[in-house]
Amino acid sequence: PRETDARAPFFKILKTAIISGIAVGLLEEFLFRGMMLGICLRAVGRRAALAFVTFIFAAVHFLKPPDSISVASADVSWDTGFWMVGRIFAQFTNPIFLASEFATLFAVGWVLGVARLKTKSLWASIGLHAGWVFGLKAYSALTSRGMPLEETLPWVGKDLKNGLITLAVVGLTGVLAAWWLKPAAGKV
Repeated sequence: PRETDARAPFFKILKTAIISGIAVGLLEEFLFRGMMLGICLRAVGRRAALAFVTFIFAAVHFLKPPDSISVASADVSWDTGFWMVGRIFAQFTNPIFLASEFATLFAVGWVLGVARLKTKSLWASIGLHAGWVFGLKAYSALTSRGMPLEETLPWVGKDLKNGLITLAVVGLTGVLAAWWLKPAAGKV
């Protein structure tokens, strides 16, 4: 009985990470690489469509308030939403934010878009996306930071979504995926 109790949190973490990976992979790939990229490909060339959808993909991930901001229910007024939108877009003026998190998400979107274009299918990008989300969720839940954030930057950020090591891993995954996937007609 004790072994089961000790393993229960581990299996719960894995189950949550698997469900998150599959759900996010399916939903975001159908939306961004399925619908948006499909529409953009009809309007502009492959590179322009890929760049536009990748930019939107990266930017949408930041349409939430920074972790450091919270508003108590008693402080909410008619203009709180406008104030919050200002705080959300203020993140984009921070060069460290742009160089770490936004660059990594842009690279993720680019790799997923190239996988979609090379295979003419969503399944490779869904699988890559689900795998990355699974890794992010499992890593975040199973590990704790041993060093202060200031000592690990720029190599490792506050989580697996930023830092130069994460950017390098995403880039390496993209190179391997591009090499392994069959190219579709035309180059990206």
